[in-house]
Amino acid sequence: MSTRPCFIVYPGEPLPQQIDIDFLWIRGQAHSRRVPCADELAQAIRSRFPEGRHLEVSTYSRTDLGLRLSAMNVRFRSGCYADRTVESVYQSSKVFANGGPYLDIIDDGYVGNPKRDPRLQNSGDLEGFHINGTTIALSDAERLYDAIYITALRQNPKLFTTCMSYNIFTDIAYNPKTMHSTQAAAIATALAMDVSGCVPPNTSILDLNAILQSFVNARGEKELMKTKPNATTQQAEQQVMF
Repeated sequence: MSTRPCFIVYPGEPLPQQIDIDFLWIRGQAHSRRVPCADELAQAIRSRFPEGRHLEVSTYSRTDLGLRLSAMNVRFRSGCYADRTVESVYQSSKVFANGGPYLDIIDDGYVGNPKRDPRLQNSGDLEGFHINGTTIALSDAERLYDAIYITALRQNPKLFTTCMSYNIFTDIAYNPKTMHSTQAAAIATALAMDVSGCVPPNTSILDLNAILQSFVNARGEKELMKTKPNATTQQAEQQVMF
C-alpha cells in the first residue's frame, strides 16, 4: 500500500483541497508499471468520491487530455517564453549552491529532457529560483511552479476549458516527500482561482508578482472562509461537483 494526494476543486473555494488517498502500489519505475499503479489510485478515488470527475495528469495517464496536460507538453504561446514548455521554464530557473540558473535549457537548440539535465543533480543543494528578472525563495517553490503552469495553461484556452470537465486531479509521479510541486495541484489551483476570480482574467505573459500575490489573496480568502459556518468533511466530500 502507498499514499498519494489528490487535489479537489470544491464549489466556491478559492483554492483546491489536498486529500491523501491510500491505494495499492505496484513496484517498479518502468512505464508499464506506473500506468497500472495510476489505475489503482484512480480506483481508490472512485471508491471514495463516486460522484467526482477524476483526471490523472502525467505521462502515465490513459487519457489523451492527461498526457497533453503534462508539464512536458504544455507550452507558452506568447511572451518571452513562447513555444517553451512549462517543465523547461521551471527547470531553467533553478539556482543551486554551485551553479544555475541554466538558461540554455530554454534555448532553441537544447536537446534532452530538461527534468533530467545532469547539472540539476550535480550542482549542489537547490537554493532558490531566478526567472524573468525576479528572484524567488526556495520556500515559494510550489507557488512559483503553479504560477508558471497557470500562465501557460491560460495561454491555451481550449485546453483550459477542457479541464473544467474534471474536479479531481492526480499525478502518480508526484511524491510529496521528495518533490516541491506537481502539475495536478497546479491545474486544480488554476480552476479554483479562475472560478473565484483570484487570477487577473487578461494574464497573457508571465507576471510572477501579480500571480504570486493572487495566491496570497486566495489563501487569505480561504482562511476567512474557515471562520464561517461550513459543512462537515463528510458532507464536503459528497459535494465534489462544480
